[in-house]
Amino acid sequence: MSTSAAGDTPASHELNVDVAHSARMYDYYLGGKDNFAADREAAEKVPANFPAMRTTARENRAFLRRTAAPSGSRRSRTVRSSGARGRAALSGQ
Repeated sequence: MSTSAAGDTPASHELNVDVAHSARMYDYYLGGKDNFAADREAAEKVPANFPAMRTTARENRAFLRRTAAPSGSRRSRTVRSSGARGRAALSGQ
């Protein structure tokens, strides 16, 4: 029997499609097909409090595409905070 990352409860290997999951909600905002009714229902409630959610998801995906390492490159970029200033910095580590 496997346990959760915290080591306290058994981890289930079953996909629970009756409970919304943030990754599948993100997929829904991007127009993907890998989401279920619970994800769509929960995702439709978010814009009431955060109207820019769909735009934010699309902009986040576009940012990730722009900052990803070019194909064939062995170096990948990471986004990190530059300390107390809180500015995002790209570093090729």
